[in-house]
Amino acid sequence: MIDSFISSDLAVAPNPLGLVSSLKLLTIPVDSQTFFELWAPIADDPLLAEEAMLLRGDRPRLEEICEKLTWLFGATSSDQETVCSQEPDYDWLHLMGQLEQSGAHFDALTIDCLPQAILPNASLDGITTAWTVRPLTWQIHFWKLEPVGRGYKPVQLPTGLSITHGQPITRQLKAEMVVTRSV
Repeated sequence: MIDSFISSDLAVAPNPLGLVSSLKLLTIPVDSQTFFELWAPIADDPLLAEEAMLLRGDRPRLEEICEKLTWLFGATSSDQETVCSQEPDYDWLHLMGQLEQSGAHFDALTIDCLPQAILPNASLDGITTAWTVRPLTWQIHFWKLEPVGRGYKPVQLPTGLSITHGQPITRQLKAEMVVTRSV
């Protein structure tokens, strides 16, 4: 019997023996009771060899989590902020094969969680004309670790994946609901 969608052995990130200075430990929610941890590079800080090894070594665990989320929700590919595929793919290995074929080789991955949000849509004059509900989304980022000096530089690949729980919903305001700004 499974106690949790993400088992406790998958949920906990490896704990390095020394202090980690160029990585931050993130806790990513799956639902109100399920979370998992991962290490992510801090901005443009170079990584020590041990930190790069930690990210590379944790890749299989994170891929297993992503495979479970992809199986359940499906994933779409994106290039920076543009969605490349509209229909979700529910096969993680197929998505990894496509990534490999495109020449996007990676050493590590990170995941950001974008919680559900209600966002305004404004017209050119800045007046809110609609509202969009963005569903809970996990953004998967792929990283190449390039050797530099005595360490590694994490470089985020432009291609990523999005796993979304539902579809965005946009509701247009009725004409009488649009509030004009007074100057």
